[in-house]
Amino acid sequence: MKPARRALLIPIIIVAVCLFAIGLNGGTDDTALATPSPTSAAVATASPTLEPTPTPTAEPTPTPTPSPTAKSTPSPTAEPTSAPTAEPTPEATTEPTADPTPVPTADSTPAPTEEPVTYIKGYPSNTEVYVSQSSHKIHLRSNCSGMKNYTTMTLGEAESRGYEYCSNCFN
Repeated sequence: MKPARRALLIPIIIVAVCLFAIGLNGGTDDTALATPSPTSAAVATASPTLEPTPTPTAEPTPTPTPSPTAKSTPSPTAEPTSAPTAEPTPEATTEPTADPTPVPTADSTPAPTEEPVTYIKGYPSNTEVYVSQSSHKIHLRSNCSGMKNYTTMTLGEAESRGYEYCSNCFN
């Protein structure tokens, strides 16, 4: 047999063996194998030769890759595991610490006391007023009587300094 014919014959035999193994129906029916139908390809008949012809070995068919399955979440165990904890657990000691931690008490910080608000001419003493630098009068509006130069302070401060009241603002 010529080497070129032998090269063509080996793939044909491999295909025939594979088709026979999986069946002509596509391998869907595992119980029965289909009978191969004759093909139009020329099949060589064996004739005695001086050197033995190598027997083709069937190539292994690939095994299908298993599809992934959903993993179940492990249920919690009742017994503790030996895994380390995030924070160390404090251990009780018999020796006192260098600086004991103060224990807060209910009345540790006194409540802020509000100063009583006094009223002057009907206005709270913490009302912001404007004192004219030229006439030294107390005004409630910064633009009263065309005033341009003034000092800002509270009504209580202005009265304690002895300034007079504007007749337009405090009427």
